[in-house]
Amino acid sequence: MRVRTLYYLLRNLGFRWVVFRFRYWLRIRTGALKRRMPCTSWDSIPDPEIDESVLSFIPIFDSNFRSYFQQHIQLSDSPTNKVICEAEQILQGHFTLFSFHQKNVGNPPDWFQNPFTKERAQSGVHWSQLSDFEFGDIKAIWEMGRFSWAFTLARAYAHSQDSKFAECFWRLFEDWLDHNPPNTGVHWKCGQEASFRLIATCFAIRVLRNDAATTSDRLKRWRQFVLATGERIAGNIDYALSQSNNHGISECVGLITAVRLLNQSEFSLRWEQYALKALQHEVDALIYDDGSFAQHSTVYHRLMLNMLVWYVALETQCNKNIHSSILSGGERAVCFLNQMVDSKTGSAPLVGHNDGSNILPLSDCDYLDFRPALQTTAWFFAPNLLLRSGPWDEALYWLSGDSQLHSEREKHARSQNNMHAENGGHNIIHQPNSRLYFHSPAQFKHRPSHADLLHIGIWNKSEPITLEPGTFSYNTKDAFSHSMMDTSCHNTIEIDRSNQMEKVNRFLFLPWAKCCVNIKSDSNIEAVHSGYLNKGILHTRSVNALGNDHWVVTDRVANSNSANIHHYRLHWLLADWPYQYNQEAKTVMLKTPEGSYTIEWKTPGHSPVSTIIRADTNSSQGWWSPYYLHAAPALSLVIEITTNSNVIFETHFYPESRVNQ
Repeated sequence: MRVRTLYYLLRNLGFRWVVFRFRYWLRIRTGALKRRMPCTSWDSIPDPEIDESVLSFIPIFDSNFRSYFQQHIQLSDSPTNKVICEAEQILQGHFTLFSFHQKNVGNPPDWFQNPFTKERAQSGVHWSQLSDFEFGDIKAIWEMGRFSWAFTLARAYAHSQDSKFAECFWRLFEDWLDHNPPNTGVHWKCGQEASFRLIATCFAIRVLRNDAATTSDRLKRWRQFVLATGERIAGNIDYALSQSNNHGISECVGLITAVRLLNQSEFSLRWEQYALKALQHEVDALIYDDGSFAQHSTVYHRLMLNMLVWYVALETQCNKNIHSSILSGGERAVCFLNQMVDSKTGSAPLVGHNDGSNILPLSDCDYLDFRPALQTTAWFFAPNLLLRSGPWDEALYWLSGDSQLHSEREKHARSQNNMHAENGGHNIIHQPNSRLYFHSPAQFKHRPSHADLLHIGIWNKSEPITLEPGTFSYNTKDAFSHSMMDTSCHNTIEIDRSNQMEKVNRFLFLPWAKCCVNIKSDSNIEAVHSGYLNKGILHTRSVNALGNDHWVVTDRVANSNSANIHHYRLHWLLADWPYQYNQEAKTVMLKTPEGSYTIEWKTPGHSPVSTIIRADTNSSQGWWSPYYLHAAPALSLVIEITTNSNVIFETHFYPESRVNQ
């Protein structure tokens, strides 16, 4: 490790973090972790007593509830048809992965094979002996082990009362147990994955509890699974907490779930106080005062909120006191998400990492629709933000089953205003028919996820004009090997073909840059960042809302040393609409469903080189990744200048309606 890297690790992440990571590395290399949490067999796991009543907040679909459910959830297409069709596909071995990909992996599947590349993780070895990166993208293998299919089978059973879906769940669950004894293999490597898996089984078994397929022998195996999962989480939760991200919150909630199920056993008594205290600390530390989340990611923000919703629903059922800081943290996070989500489409700026996580898939809404999470979390933390009725309600019904829900929503009116979340650096500005997102983190408290300082997103009448690149994969060797985290993929200025912050490894940029933000008015914001100070360059970006949905983005690049020539590259990742590109006029006109939309640029005193690229086969240019391991075409508009002087880029965004007025 270079001395410079170590210095910035100590400066940004702290001495305790560096020491912990070194000690953790030693625990793996010396085998101490393996000895502490040894591989074992299911026969050696005791059969503990389980209090299943703690899951009673999940309703069982009797005829009365089904009638009420169908009456109040207003759908354009029947949810029953979609979920049952998906469940029928599972019976045939076809699974939906990362909420998008349809893969024929068999029933039962090979739990150790990557369905995308056919690479296979070694089985029969302790999880600590397996690398995250030796068999492709480990998340592709973990995806089946998250048990998202359990939610599908349980929902299909609830709607149809067909026992074949219950039997399918149990056969898949038992096969997973047979091939994954405690602490053995890749599926035990991550405590967060174990937490997701535990919650999925809790939901499914509650829904399937009265079916003939749910036998006493199968319930015994589940009880052993609960205990083994709790021990796995508790045995290494300190590593999750050291990451200061969603892992710590997820594992705390997973451990508390095991505690409540194992009610007052010798195991749960050892875990309860630690998990509750750690969860409170994580919420206090990671949900900022402005409601944004430490991971700088919309998808991870949803994940965090879904874990907190599960926790609150569980604790409420158990008549446990919920610490006020957790409730207030959840409320802040919901209020933040409310400002990010478009109520018409459910879309939100896809900021930061997008790893395909949707840990409570309890509706037929698309993965990119954040309304199920917003509706559910609003009910638990901020009822004044409830949305109108729609298919997104199903998730809330599953976790609340509250007969007063329909009447309660009519008492409130959801509002959206301009937002300036200073701690996280997230800004939303509205015009009558459009909105703009601007990322300007003043100072990172936790690791930045992407090198995307001063990134901008624009929507016109809910239709995207620009895009966020997303995350294709955390470990791939193709054109997307950098996971679309780099500055070049975002809607900002890249200088000398280098990132705003140096990428030390897949998940770490150093040193952390800063932004100085000046909110001049509701329609005018300006920010400057320090990412290129090592080159003697300051990049300042201002946003002006001129009215009539006309946006002006002005980039000023100041070179402190005229002896140095630099390459300046302004990139706009545009939605994949039909387009007309006029290089001479310096315009791109998009043909969107809402009419024509123009992007026009000016560079006073300079003659730039501009190009537009769609779906380049040799690079990540002209692509975005709305779903994990999926690249979709986009338009990369690139405007480049090489000079030793200062440069101004002025970009105008406006709809046809603005021109006609």
